[in-house]
Amino acid sequence: MKMLKYLVLFCAFALFGQIPSLQGQEINRVAILITDSTTKKPIIGALVSCKARLTYTMADKQGKVDLLAAKTDSIYVEMQNYLSKKIRIKDAEYGRVQLVQKKATASGFKQIKGNKKLTLNEFNIAHVKHYVGFPDPFNPLPYQQAAQRFYNPAERYMLEKISVAQLLFNVELAITENNRLIFTYNYRDGDSPGGDNSRVYKYQDLQNTTLRVRIYRADATGFPAEDLCNEEINVTAENSNKIVANLSKYKIIIPKGDFFVAIQWLPNIDNASQISYSTFSSTKLTGFKPYVGVEPIKGKDVTFFVKDYSGNWKISPDKVKLAIAVTGRTE
Repeated sequence: MKMLKYLVLFCAFALFGQIPSLQGQEINRVAILITDSTTKKPIIGALVSCKARLTYTMADKQGKVDLLAAKTDSIYVEMQNYLSKKIRIKDAEYGRVQLVQKKATASGFKQIKGNKKLTLNEFNIAHVKHYVGFPDPFNPLPYQQAAQRFYNPAERYMLEKISVAQLLFNVELAITENNRLIFTYNYRDGDSPGGDNSRVYKYQDLQNTTLRVRIYRADATGFPAEDLCNEEINVTAENSNKIVANLSKYKIIIPKGDFFVAIQWLPNIDNASQISYSTFSSTKLTGFKPYVGVEPIKGKDVTFFVKDYSGNWKISPDKVKLAIAVTGRTE
């Protein structure tokens, strides 16, 4: 894992960092409108990524996104409860991309009267030393989602709560430099390739952020498949080393077997942090909070998955599990 030793925090002003360009391709600012294929209404909050430019952005209140890209670039468009779509920019008619709404699936909810509680993937916050979600010079904005695979041993299991570890900066270490308040956070990482480097984090605020939680069924190959919740689960993470969210109102029933809980980063200005490296002085990259904790694992049981900018789920090469615990009730 590319984990580094010294972190420094400033105030954020820019959403996007450097955008790679390819020789011979004309790169312009492109506006894309995301709409519902049936109602023709804009889809607010649709997520659009462009692998060629390593950009990831979210549709505004008019359903629009602005990209710096070439017409030959492909984009991946996703919104919960809609079928995802991959399309070349030049093939988007009049700059519009239409998404088809999925058919609603039955939740299969039946009131669970039993009092048997079950917690899966418990973690010790003291053991969480590494975090995922921020970019590095070699992998800017590496993925859209990170997911942990769980095994439900019960026939019926209703999710009630999740707990997620996040990177928390220590206000007591604050110093003043050039009339700006700087927060430092140190952690040890003996496995950092290339030695220690210094990051610069620029935030608009210290910690508050919004993330989306996704619950997936596992397919026959053990990868995330369709959503098990028809509603969007947006969670506000406050200034704490644990994000705790009550999911009882969503009445999510998990069948026996494998399922996934994923963190989806929402790429907006409130969640953005601009990062630079002292050893790569010309490199400025954009990451999105929260930075989610992971714990190292032993053995060959791989349960950590990530979704890239092409919309593909992949097994993470990192030998870790996400620090996400889920609590539920079984019959």
